[in-house]
Amino acid sequence: MARARSLVEKGQIEQAIGIYQDVVKQDNSRPDAYHRLAILHDMKGECDKARGFYHAALERDSRNAEVLCDFGYSCYLQRRWREAEEHLSQAIALQPDMARAHNNLGLLLARTGRQDGAMTEFARGGCTEADARANLAFALTLEQQWVAARQQYELALAVDSTSRAAQKGLDALRSVDSEAQACNWTASQDLR
Repeated sequence: MARARSLVEKGQIEQAIGIYQDVVKQDNSRPDAYHRLAILHDMKGECDKARGFYHAALERDSRNAEVLCDFGYSCYLQRRWREAEEHLSQAIALQPDMARAHNNLGLLLARTGRQDGAMTEFARGGCTEADARANLAFALTLEQQWVAARQQYELALAVDSTSRAAQKGLDALRSVDSEAQACNWTASQDLR
């Protein structure tokens, strides 16, 4: 397992997968090996394979908050909202202080229109108000809710004018705005 982890750190994903597969062939009762296989297949964009390995890990240890959290995040990335929320909520029920699960659940809630719940989860995950608002704004940008995202970045900066995440996000939105305005101006010139 240690050798496989060092291969992952070197970016040698396929070799690490081979080692983890050898581990489960020798001892198929190891949820940790199945968990690592799931994560690596997620990294490769092989979501169906990853899903099978998450299930295998949970069959061996159904109360593993880390596996549930990673499985929830995998579902989140695939926009499988209901399933993601279920896994993240289970992870939190098992490990109430798991910041990563709270923050991932916050992103999910934000992206599904539940901003108050998102702010609560970000706070439970240890975020300051400025960080929580920047996270909320980021999620809103993913849903192309530009005006709401800008408002949240501005609120974050009002709370903490030194928030790098909020300033960077706001700058990115301004850049997108500038590019869109330039395209609109060019298009209107072409119509003349």
